[in-house]
Amino acid sequence: MPKDFLKDAKDHYDVVVIGSGLGGLTSANILARQGYSVLLLEHHYQLGGMATWFKRAGGHIFDISLHGFPIGMIKSCRKYWTQDIADSIVQLKGIRFENPQFSVRTTFDRKDFTQILTDQFKVEPEQIHAFFDKARGMNFYDDQTTTTRQLFEEFFPGRDDVVRLLMEPITYANGSTLEDPAITYGIVFSNFMSKGVYTFEGGTDALVGKMKEEMLRNGVDLRIRTLVEKIEVGPDQKVKAVVVNGRRIGCNAVVSNANLKSTILKLTGEEHFSQDYLNEANNVRLNSSSCQVYMALKPGETFDDSVGDLLFHSEHRGFDIDEPADDGLCEGCLVGEMVKERALGDMRAVDDPLDGRAGVSGPGDGLPFGLLADQAHGERIGGGGRPERLPSWSRSSRIAPEKRSGPKRGPRDSEKRMR
Repeated sequence: MPKDFLKDAKDHYDVVVIGSGLGGLTSANILARQGYSVLLLEHHYQLGGMATWFKRAGGHIFDISLHGFPIGMIKSCRKYWTQDIADSIVQLKGIRFENPQFSVRTTFDRKDFTQILTDQFKVEPEQIHAFFDKARGMNFYDDQTTTTRQLFEEFFPGRDDVVRLLMEPITYANGSTLEDPAITYGIVFSNFMSKGVYTFEGGTDALVGKMKEEMLRNGVDLRIRTLVEKIEVGPDQKVKAVVVNGRRIGCNAVVSNANLKSTILKLTGEEHFSQDYLNEANNVRLNSSSCQVYMALKPGETFDDSVGDLLFHSEHRGFDIDEPADDGLCEGCLVGEMVKERALGDMRAVDDPLDGRAGVSGPGDGLPFGLLADQAHGERIGGGGRPERLPSWSRSSRIAPEKRSGPKRGPRDSEKRMR
């Protein structure tokens, strides 16, 4: 008999959370803290969504989360999780760029970038400060007609090298292009520029293990290998239940950390949304694909500290992710990441935004009442390495739109990573 992964699950919960990315995990934890009965459903065999890891023979663990996020994650983890998790977040101070145009090592904050742009790239300080101030002042209510390319042309006309320095890490992190609204670049870049890049010390598996323990303490009912097939909405446009693994479980509300389009167009159904809302949903562009190859060093092998914590390396002589190369690749880039040593202990699993910016529905919003859908992608968080410092490497290339294939681009690997 196949195992029943919903064994002993109740017939009704106050809230059902679909997906255990960081947005789903955090939502479930917050709601359970407030006394709601919460069922969290994850299709995978472990929690974490895209931020996860895999093991290979010999004990190698490839931690494939994205490991860089702004300092605000410390406050978010302290507020929504525990002080212990917040205290495990540390800064990466050795960020390197190596390519035919320049060689740079930086702490990746505004002060250091200003000095590098002034001394090495010979940009006037007033021009640099004006750029940073404009990026910092952007918000989601601004006019979004200006593209990132136009933003750079305004402050650094004809400076492909400056664009590369400022754009490459953001493109790597969230897939931004020069033709996207400038606001999508400015907000993310400014968050990092405030006080640098941070990561979780101890490994993504350790992080999720701590999150799992906290959720269980708060009473969240956690279920893996559970595929949600439908979100049931009644004639009154209120969420009534979910159908999961063929079983109907009633609920008063659903928080979906699943794909936005899948949540709206497949699980819930277009008939339950206003046309204006459907138009907005259909205009959402999902992240592009990439191809990644992971490699690891033998136990005991390591890298000199001069390598740095995060390395962006490319032999491409310019930066234009919109111009495909000969074999359909837009930009081939090697990214290596040497993060902090893993803590000893059991290995567990995690995913995307603690800062989920979910869209909350209500009367007149064009959504079924009681449905929350993840509408923006916040910072992903990840972890470190093993005690023996087993650097893993990933080689990935951005694929031209007409030739994209393979798994959805998401989390990255740990300790040493190449893109």
